[in-house]
Amino acid sequence: METTKICNKRPGVQLPSLNDVQACGRRIAGVVKRTPVVRLGTHLVKLNHQSVRVSRQKGSECSSDSASVSDSIRDVSGEIEVFLKLENEQHCGSVKSRSAASYLSALEQRADGDDALRRGVVTASTGNFGQSLAWLTKKKNIRCAVVVPDFTDAYRRALIKSAGADLVIDVPFHEWWQCVELATLCPSVAARHPEIADMHFVSQVSPECIAGDATVADEIFADVNNIDAVVVPYGFGSFSCGTGVVAKQRSRGTRVVAVEIETSSPFRNALVAGKPYRCTHTPSFVSQLGGQMALPTIWDQINSENGLITDSAVVQLEQVAEAMRVLKRNHDIVAEGSGAASLAAVLSGQAGRGRVVCVITGGNVERDMMADIMTGGLPPAGLPIPPAIGGLPPAGMPIPHVMSSSALIWEPSEDTDDRNKAMTSATSQTAASISSNNAQPVPEVAS
Repeated sequence: METTKICNKRPGVQLPSLNDVQACGRRIAGVVKRTPVVRLGTHLVKLNHQSVRVSRQKGSECSSDSASVSDSIRDVSGEIEVFLKLENEQHCGSVKSRSAASYLSALEQRADGDDALRRGVVTASTGNFGQSLAWLTKKKNIRCAVVVPDFTDAYRRALIKSAGADLVIDVPFHEWWQCVELATLCPSVAARHPEIADMHFVSQVSPECIAGDATVADEIFADVNNIDAVVVPYGFGSFSCGTGVVAKQRSRGTRVVAVEIETSSPFRNALVAGKPYRCTHTPSFVSQLGGQMALPTIWDQINSENGLITDSAVVQLEQVAEAMRVLKRNHDIVAEGSGAASLAAVLSGQAGRGRVVCVITGGNVERDMMADIMTGGLPPAGLPIPPAIGGLPPAGMPIPHVMSSSALIWEPSEDTDDRNKAMTSATSQTAASISSNNAQPVPEVAS
């Protein structure tokens, strides 16, 4: 596999080239769908908001005009045209069918592939990747086990099991995260579960999975001209990196906006601190986003001169819920929390202006939860999970607080409730300005 140049001393994950991504797209074309891109509404939406840009210097936040945090806010008043890449219509209801198909396709071609497939495969997932891997391995009569964090709800477990997983094993979150970070079963999980210890581990941040993720961006640039920004959710960082690889090679000047949730924003924390560190993770209905830290192998690529991710956005749970309502109410699109996070960033004013493409990465949401959200409810967040190892930020670096919809860092205070109400109202007003007509298919792009 060709790889882009790695510009740092510590080896990071190898990133696919554009040729690799396009070759991957051809390999998995008969397995996954080419999902549609639709226009949100039928006219340009007038926004008046503020935005934050990612600095490549000292991990600070800055505008395009200044590297000072205090000067990081630039006013953006203008028009925005929003497009949606509907990966919620993908097999298994999520984008992860692409990365799972890419990995299995590559594994079958490896010299040790037959042995690995004979032993079966195991992965660490919050739901969508595990479901997609189980669906694909069932078709090939390959044993599959999925390790999930212990706060995973019954709905997600049932989806994984019904897709074909032989085993769904829940473990404490810190052990689950170790599996993700090590790209293998951590020793304690392997010791407790000998039935999966010999299985081949499938890492979502492998080059093969990143190539599969990146096929989404390749389709986007084939379908939409003159893109100013692609907005994607940030979980482990592989999808964001894959998007960045394609954006950098297919379109100069297109920004890649990585979106996290207020209850877990390790990427933003790493940007502020200048390097990854372990932080508290609070489970929520958007738990597919975030983790204990920005994975160092991914961070090395993001923080190098590759410049794969240009913007960072952190959205609130209520803003995600409002984006889910907008999609369902106005356009009959069902998106899960992580799937709607990209639109939440747009509606809260954190994606800039111009032609913006939001990737709706998944639509797996439990019916009762969706009904509650549609009537104005907000599923409660779980108990915060503190970091088990090395959780302190670098000396002298304060722990970053939640970023508001205007991208200002704010301290919790007595008027927090009033502030939250005002932010929610602003998000709702922006959403209301979008046409209530059905989302329109994008016209063919001239080659």
